[in-house]
Amino acid sequence: MAFLYGMEGELASPNESVDPVEPPKLLQLKDLVVENFNQENFLEVGILSGWTDQIRNHNRLLRGLSWGDPDYPGNVLDTITRMDDAKDGSIDKLRSYVETKFASEAQAIAEAVAFSGAQRSLGYNFVRSRNDVIGVMMPFGASFGPEYGAIKGACETTPLPASRADEVWNSSVLINDILELINHSAVVICDLTGRNENVFYELGIAHAWGKPVIPITQNSEDVPFDLRHHRYLTYLNNKEGLGILQRELSAKLQSLLGEKPWF
Repeated sequence: MAFLYGMEGELASPNESVDPVEPPKLLQLKDLVVENFNQENFLEVGILSGWTDQIRNHNRLLRGLSWGDPDYPGNVLDTITRMDDAKDGSIDKLRSYVETKFASEAQAIAEAVAFSGAQRSLGYNFVRSRNDVIGVMMPFGASFGPEYGAIKGACETTPLPASRADEVWNSSVLINDILELINHSAVVICDLTGRNENVFYELGIAHAWGKPVIPITQNSEDVPFDLRHHRYLTYLNNKEGLGILQRELSAKLQSLLGEKPWF
């Protein structure tokens, strides 16, 4: 099982390929056009697709765009469905134009769609990831206090803070706070010490959602056999060992996120 993801490409097999992002469907395409197009974009699409006359002569499309009319999204959808019905390749030209011109926006919609299956299964409502925190997945409680202190110390050398789910209370259901934390994490640190089932569950979710994961453990025997060929950090649970963990983790995080700016 490949639970781990990222770590500067160290964990990916050189023979593995990434599935291509599915092209935006009609309603997604409509949303991208409504949010991003100006008149120049429509005219460029008209030239590329042979639909200049239809776009110019639509009695509401460009007027609705210019005046911000409430029926503008509907007129965009009308135009797109007409292009799709024409079967003349114009819808493919539009889709290609949008994917090239507004690549990051198209990717965001594709990610939201891919996420939707997981959100239905887990009960978490998708929001766009902020990537503004380093999520820490480990058992709660005072027994892991020194370890968490070392992790937080490492995170303080980067632009982003550490956060553990027991420090978040945005929902009355703990699992929703955990899922929200994973979603908004730029990197997820997972302490596999003791083979805590919840941590492995959270690690799997982080991997499925494409988050870079840094596994750490006090005992390599706590890393399942099918993960031991991946890189992870081991540490001793004493003052010296936690100091080494903090330094090694800091270096790894800085390679992923950069150093904290000092003014």
